[in-house]
Amino acid sequence: MTAGTPEEGRFKVDSLMAEGADFIKVGSLLEPTVFQAVIDRATELGLPVAGHVPFDVLASEASEYGLKSMEHLMGVMEQCSTFDEDIRADRESWMAARAAGEDAPNPFFEASVFRRISDGFDADLCGSLADLLAQNQTWQVPTLAVFRPGAFGFDSTFTNDPRLAYMPSGTSEEWAGIVSRYQSSSSPDALEAEHDLLSLIHI
Repeated sequence: MTAGTPEEGRFKVDSLMAEGADFIKVGSLLEPTVFQAVIDRATELGLPVAGHVPFDVLASEASEYGLKSMEHLMGVMEQCSTFDEDIRADRESWMAARAAGEDAPNPFFEASVFRRISDGFDADLCGSLADLLAQNQTWQVPTLAVFRPGAFGFDSTFTNDPRLAYMPSGTSEEWAGIVSRYQSSSSPDALEAEHDLLSLIHI
């Protein structure tokens, strides 16, 4: 869900509850005050909250607020990097520029974000965060398979996976087409950044 104010966030939670929702899914663009209002209201109603860690909220903060499940490791990967603050600052400026109709990088898939996460990886930072997430029972749902065609499309162990022999020919051909389109539309630096990041987190 999205909402522009805490009041709107609480109203949407009430509306979803009335429609029989089992949980509330939040998005990346929620402001921190709206995010907190959504979780507070959902908790009052007994609804769990899951989804994206908002860009302006640390993964550790989201866990402490009560986010039950985090999608795509968003926020988690960044907080495992010494470049976390720089990434967050860049995303803020990119989103402001895009909101103003200006050309700016996509805050979700910018290659420089992937590169800084992997280059700045700090095992101690990541271990401390993992301990907190475990303590709060905050689940992770990586769902990063969408990046594999770009990250490993030039790796023969991926493209020639023997398990492809058991797939319907139409499906394997479709997948090969996705890999080809992904590679042709991405720069070598972007593909390398994705490869290094996904290799680091073993997805």
